[in-house]
Amino acid sequence: MAHLRWNLRSELQIPPSRALTAIVRPPAGTVAASLLETAPAIAALTRAEIQVDPGATRPPHSLLAIADGCEVYVPMEGLVDVEAERGRLSREIRRVEEDLGRTEAKLAREDFRQRAPAEVVAREEAKGVELRALRAKLREALERLDALAGR
Repeated sequence: MAHLRWNLRSELQIPPSRALTAIVRPPAGTVAASLLETAPAIAALTRAEIQVDPGATRPPHSLLAIADGCEVYVPMEGLVDVEAERGRLSREIRRVEEDLGRTEAKLAREDFRQRAPAEVVAREEAKGVELRALRAKLREALERLDALAGR
């Protein structure tokens, strides 16, 4: 499951003290046996109960991640106030878009590019790249949350 890069706890602000369950549905074959062997280590790293079940089906109100041919279901019922989290993500997206708008406007001004030192221009360009990446990540988190809520 080395390719799963999804930090659910931080994205949805779920504290480490809250119990999570991850249900892993591996493809048939040796992956299931290896997952069963490594489940305790994965549980320790993710601070979640790991259940490996080749016959699992996606529970209602669960998030889905796919890694190395495995489906990972994380039941979310009772863990997240969907509307509050949706509001938080929406506010964060607006804040990032405002920052990005200011950065792009600055970079679009020819006098800024001509007068500012090259390292200042490069720093603003890097800031724009970071803000676009953050906006994409926040939008993805909001889409996952909307899918969880059935929107």
